[in-house]
Formats: sequence, C-alpha cells, structure tokens
Amino acid sequence: MDIETVVITPTSVAKEACRAILDKIYIWEAEQFREWSVSVIGCLRRLAARMPPQVDLVWREEVIQELEKERYTLEAIIKDLPLASRYFKFVD
Repeated sequence: MDIETVVITPTSVAKEACRAILDKIYIWEAEQFREWSVSVIGCLRRLAARMPPQVDLVWREEVIQELEKERYTLEAIIKDLPLASRYFKFVD
C-alpha cells in the first residue's frame, strides 16, 4: 500500500501557485472529518465492548467485517476523498 497525503482543512480556497502539488493530495473537509471521527470512535467502542477476554480469530474477523461495512478502512477512506486539485477553488 502506498502512503497517501490527506489534508484536513476548513477552507475550500487555495492559491493558483499551489495547484501542481495538490494533484497528489487528498482533502478532508474539517467538519466532515469531525463527524467521521465521532462515528468511528463509537464503532470502535462498540467493538471493544464485545471483545472476548482472549481475543480470537472469530472476533477479529467480526471487527474486519464491521470496519469494512462502515467504510472505515484506509482504502475506503481514500476512495471517498477528493483530490485537492479538484476540491479547491483557485485564486491568484
């Protein structure tokens, strides 16, 4: 898996001079990130509450399935985020 750059920001405006570097950076709008983080923390708490005393492969598989279903995997997150060069309004 490649390392991806994700910028969490409240702004949607960038200088035109930044356009070239923003072709390889993903954007996560700050309020959407806050909402996502509350949701994922709730999911992790629910999963932890169901964790057996001896973690087993069945529980691990349940965790993987739940995270995939809720789209909390790295692959799903990156797929859902826009590239910065398509997100920002560019100004001089």
